[in-house]
Amino acid sequence: MCFLYPCRIVLNLPSDHIAVTDALCVAELRRLPYKIPHLKVDPHEEFSDGTIRPTDPFMTTPNANWCPNVSADRKEVCARTDGRFYTADLSLFPQVYFPKTYYQPYGLARPSLEELPGHRYEVIWYDIDRTRDFVLEPGAINNDLGRIRRDLVKQFVNLRTNLSTEIKTLRNDIPEKLPQFGELNYCETGMLYACIALECAPQSYELTLLTVTSFQRYFLETLACYDYLSYWSLLPAVDTPREVNNTRIGAITAEIEVATRLYMEGVPVWLVRAPSEFLPNTNIFNKCWPSLPKGMVSEYLPKVAPIFNGSPSAIRNRACQGLRAHNIRLGHAAYTLGPGELGR
Repeated sequence: MCFLYPCRIVLNLPSDHIAVTDALCVAELRRLPYKIPHLKVDPHEEFSDGTIRPTDPFMTTPNANWCPNVSADRKEVCARTDGRFYTADLSLFPQVYFPKTYYQPYGLARPSLEELPGHRYEVIWYDIDRTRDFVLEPGAINNDLGRIRRDLVKQFVNLRTNLSTEIKTLRNDIPEKLPQFGELNYCETGMLYACIALECAPQSYELTLLTVTSFQRYFLETLACYDYLSYWSLLPAVDTPREVNNTRIGAITAEIEVATRLYMEGVPVWLVRAPSEFLPNTNIFNKCWPSLPKGMVSEYLPKVAPIFNGSPSAIRNRACQGLRAHNIRLGHAAYTLGPGELGR
C-alpha cells in the first residue's frame, strides 16, 4: 500500500475522547534519517505471494495543506550559507515536538515569498548580503571586520524594545504565571545580547551573519513564548477544533495525544505513524508529496563546524541557539588544541 494520498482517519483515543477528522495530506516518509520518539517500527515481513510489508512510516495532517519532507533532514545540524540551519531551523521548518520546548509550535512560520514584503516582521526573515548590508569598520587592522547597516540594526532594536515592553506588561498582568516564564526570560536575554553585539561589536562577515540569524531566531522564540503565555495557554477547552492558524509553524509528533491537542487548538500538526497503524477504513483521494518551504538554503557555510549530531530531542530543538565560538573554525593556532592540551 502506498500512503501518498489524503484520506479520512479516526484517531485511536480513549472512549471518552474520540476525534474524527479529515487527513488533508498524507505522505510516505522514505529513508527517514533518524527515529522519531514514540514512533512504532514495523518488522520486515514478506508475504506468501512475494510482496513485502511496507515499513516506511507515513505522515498525516488534519489541518495543513502540505507535508514537511522530514527525509531531507539530517542528524548533523550545520549552518548554511544564509546563516540558518535548513530543516533544523525553527524559523523555517516545523520541529519534532518535545514538552521542554512546548512553545515552539506556536512560533510564527515564515510567510510565503509573495506575502513577506510589507509584513510586520519582514526583517526577521531578511537574508543579509555581504555587498548590500555589510559595512567595513573604518581603521580596522583586519580588512574583514565590519557591521551590518545601521538602518537594519535600528529595525532590530525597535522590534526587541517593543517586544520587551509587551513582556513587562504581561509579567505585571499575570504574576501568578511568573514560574512559567523561564523559557521566555532565557530567549529574551539571548535576543538582547545578540542585539547588543550587532550594535556595538565589529565582526567578520560570517560571524555577523550568524549573529543576525541568532537574533532573528531568539526574537521568534521570545515571541512564541509570549504568544503562548498571553493567548494559547488561556484558551478554554472546546468540543470542536478551532480554525487552523496557518501563521504558526506547527509541530511533528508520533504521539496521538499531542497531535489531538494541537489540532483542537488550531495549530498545524503532522502525525507520524507506522504502516501497521494505517486504518482499514481509510478513504484515499489525491496525491500529496512531502516538500520543503520555498527559499530554504541547503548549501553549507564554510568554516563552521556542526553544532549538534543526533536524533530529535529538546536539546536539538535548541541547538540553533547554542552556536558558540568553538563552532567557528577561526584558523588561529590559539584556538586549536593539540593532543593532550587543555586550553593553555
